Amino acid sequence: MRKAISAIVVSVATTAGFTITAVPAAATANSQCPDGKVCLYDGLSWNSGLAGNLDLWSDITASQADLRKYYWHNASGAITDHSVQDDITSLKNRTDCWIYLFNDIDFGELLASVGPGVYLGNLGTHGMNNNITSIMFVC
Repeated sequence: MRKAISAIVVSVATTAGFTITAVPAAATANSQCPDGKVCLYDGLSWNSGLAGNLDLWSDITASQADLRKYYWHNASGAITDHSVQDDITSLKNRTDCWIYLFNDIDFGELLASVGPGVYLGNLGTHGMNNNITSIMFVC
């Protein structure tokens, strides 16, 4: 498992969600997720070992109120007809912003807040696998 995951701290913030923060300098450069983006992946551990049509990914740079309108890219970068909504299994926050993950469209039902530089290889361990429908950036 990546070093970045072992360095996260999870604490209960409210009954509506929790906060995930990184220990300083825990995130490392990764060419598959450029600086300044939040990268979303359909597979565990950032699609590790997946290829072709199974290697579904997307990246965002701003809040998205309805991920039903946002689509996966395949390994070659082409946009697919598969919505990102309720299909995110891992993510990388390569921004200087906090991102807030919501269960419903229009930022309803907060699931968690994720700090800058945090990589999450299995959202299922945090009860969020395939449950994210909107994402808010706060910089």
